[in-house]
Amino acid sequence: PISRTEWNRQVNEASLKQWVVILLTSTSSAPNLHPYHLEICHKVEQIIIPHLASKFDEVKWVSIPSKNAIENWPDDNLPTLFCYKRGTLQCQLVGLEEFGVGTVSGRTNEVTEDVVEYRLGRMGILETDIDVDPNSAAARNATRNQGTSRNSKGTNMSHDGNERSSCSDYGRSRFQGGMATFATNDEDLSDYDDVD
Repeated sequence: PISRTEWNRQVNEASLKQWVVILLTSTSSAPNLHPYHLEICHKVEQIIIPHLASKFDEVKWVSIPSKNAIENWPDDNLPTLFCYKRGTLQCQLVGLEEFGVGTVSGRTNEVTEDVVEYRLGRMGILETDIDVDPNSAAARNATRNQGTSRNSKGTNMSHDGNERSSCSDYGRSRFQGGMATFATNDEDLSDYDDVD
């Protein structure tokens, strides 16, 4: 963990060269958290983020107790990830819902390493081959039918500034899947071969 006095050097300055992901950690006695919520926070802090940090070493990963970082940070906002680049906060995941926890169509979703990796990949922080939200119906069908929810083509997401999805539009497809299913009519397309 870093201290508040180390923030400028460990986060702002370091993010001039690479992505820096800051995990705000809970205290083991967070009085405002339901035991299930605290259990999820501990899973993110002790299992998911350490695994992602070892897998994606091009990103700098740091942690700081939430109350040390932001004195009045609400426990209900945990888990929290702040993502810095170029010296400033670019995007964030705040609270259970943004970590994929919730009930959708009667199915309870839990936070997993794949969900967090997918979401950080969509924000352009990580290069990942997970191109479908693991909590989506499409991913559940792909897992059931093919044994995997990962992109079989190995398509990577960019983290070098040419981000596939900006942090501000995370979770919203501009085309609602329409571009993936776009089709042309049966007209002869042979004259498109010589486009300059």
